[in-house]
Amino acid sequence: MDEIIKRNASHLLTSGYNFEGYKIISYNGIVSGEVVMGTGFLSEFSASLDDFLGSISEAFSDKIVKAKEISLSKMITASCARGGNAIIGVDFDYTTFANNMIAISANGTSVVIEKTKEL
Repeated sequence: MDEIIKRNASHLLTSGYNFEGYKIISYNGIVSGEVVMGTGFLSEFSASLDDFLGSISEAFSDKIVKAKEISLSKMITASCARGGNAIIGVDFDYTTFANNMIAISANGTSVVIEKTKEL
């Protein structure tokens, strides 16, 4: 488990398709991490009040940030399981379901990268 935590922390991520100063050695497949969570009664009430007052809903914002962090962590763990040390093409998708459920999916391509030789 400690090895996975260490590899997660050193995993490189980009929404692009390459890393400056690195070359891609292998492509290990598409990886993703998904999270589905309810918004909760208190968040709903707080958001309704924020909507009425025209202010920002911190309760919903905090839930989305937390869901993104969890989905990203799951995607990195999936990449580590495939032997990757980086992910390219990172993308987030958001979906809402009935009963005030939200889903966030982090997607990308797991790769192995290697630092290029500097002259």
